[in-house]
Amino acid sequence: MLYLGGELVIDNDGLHGAVAIEGRRMLEAGYHPIRIEMFQNKGGLALSATIKNPDGEVSPLDGSWLFMRK
Repeated sequence: MLYLGGELVIDNDGLHGAVAIEGRRMLEAGYHPIRIEMFQNKGGLALSATIKNPDGEVSPLDGSWLFMRK
């Protein structure tokens, strides 16, 4: 499950193989809290997240996008 600012944006919960689910939210410039939850039961492990800019360019949601709050 993926949350932005406390709002559930993607719900891919439950037992199933790796499937891609898309959610959309327009964001204002600035910092936004993000939380990703997953669990592993059986089978292979897979987790990936991407972000798409307004021009349609897709980038992995990696450490370059993330900032730790102290």
